[in-house]
Amino acid sequence: MQPLLRLSEARQRNVHILEKKLKDCKDGELVKVRARIVRAKIKFSRDGLGKRPRISGILEDDSFRAFFVSYNPNLPLVTDAVVEIEGALVRRLPSGNKILLLNERTKVSVLGEGLEKYIFNARIADLDEPVSGILVEGRIAHVYDVVVKKCRVCNKQFYGNVCPEGHQEGFYYDLRLKFLLSDDTGSIKCIAPRDISAKLLGVPISYVYDTLYEGECYGTIFLLKPKNELRLRFYSGDIENGRYYRDNKGLIIVLDCEEPPDNAKFVREKVIDFNSVEDLGLLADVVEHYIRSRLPEEFLGFHLLRRVHTNYRKVYLYEGFNLEVEIDEPLKVTTTATVRAFESLKDYINYRRRKGASYNAVKRTILNYRNIVYLAPRGLIGKIVSLIPVSASEYIIEEKGISIYEYWRRKGFEVDRDEKPLVKVRVYDLGGLELVYPPSQVFYKYDNISRNSYFYTQALEHAHKYSKNL
Repeated sequence: MQPLLRLSEARQRNVHILEKKLKDCKDGELVKVRARIVRAKIKFSRDGLGKRPRISGILEDDSFRAFFVSYNPNLPLVTDAVVEIEGALVRRLPSGNKILLLNERTKVSVLGEGLEKYIFNARIADLDEPVSGILVEGRIAHVYDVVVKKCRVCNKQFYGNVCPEGHQEGFYYDLRLKFLLSDDTGSIKCIAPRDISAKLLGVPISYVYDTLYEGECYGTIFLLKPKNELRLRFYSGDIENGRYYRDNKGLIIVLDCEEPPDNAKFVREKVIDFNSVEDLGLLADVVEHYIRSRLPEEFLGFHLLRRVHTNYRKVYLYEGFNLEVEIDEPLKVTTTATVRAFESLKDYINYRRRKGASYNAVKRTILNYRNIVYLAPRGLIGKIVSLIPVSASEYIIEEKGISIYEYWRRKGFEVDRDEKPLVKVRVYDLGGLELVYPPSQVFYKYDNISRNSYFYTQALEHAHKYSKNL
């Protein structure tokens, strides 16, 4: 046996630990950094010795963001802690993002400093290398594309009018905005998914689904042209019946074919001038309200006919149709069949609970990864910002003096007294207003349902058949 006179190659090297900002860290360097832990989560994997904990997350300082991973559960890697990490190895992921690898020799100490020094306020000039999860402000200087073609089989985007997987079954159009974003430091090309694209374009997401995804073959147009003179009657009175349309002065407007509400006082009558855009606009609003008040209930922005279970958890196909009334010689009513897949937040929470998940585990998942939701009844889009661990019957709406359970029940929605937790949602379509919802009225949308499946096509045909016979 030869004596162990030579040290390992790693020990022979003169290893230097470089103190750097995250932005300046290079692949292969051992570094010492000071940063804020934006997010950290722990998972367990298995190797030849059994279970092994893995802590991963995101670091941030005032220069950049980077991922990190550690297999040492004793390191103080806690969300929102400001730490000094010494001896981390920098690597590049296949995506180009930086990641700091922490091993058993890495030292981590918590610093008693405020978070404000470790926030990356990104400008476009800073984005000269890949980075994830940042906020950039700017103006849209140029738009390149608005829609793209996607394969009907694999849902992948067409390139050169060809599916990358070679499928020949055709394509459908999807909304995807590609644009140039600029600020005073530079410009960068951006791609927005369909929901963000619709918001940037000022187009309701329901309209996007109806016009792009279901196609014209599932739409029906009715042209309404009165043969005789058309009159609107105006009444005043205190009624809570949503069957009647009210103008901006609070007056009830009744069509010739309608009976006025009981105990309402007649105010005046108006003959519609078909050459007046203002009169036609009022007529369109009254007719749309008249039609909608006699249709099936509205669900997430469209009129719901029925729902069909997809055999996946509690995800259902909701079939129905959208309706739009426009001024067009003189009125045009367009109905478009639509089928969408949703799972309520309540069903998702119950699914996780049956699997043994704790409240904190469910809360972390919802706030960090599943926070974009659709809200009943109009299908507004929002972001969940917090969970309130009380039941629907315990939470009192101060302005109305009733519980949130009573509030939704009076509006005709099925809400359980004991369902919880309630969620506070920042509603984007209401300018960022934060409102509290019961979980049964908050929904996740699923886009991975095959449009060629039997259930999907049958549901679409059924909704189209109903809507075209209005």
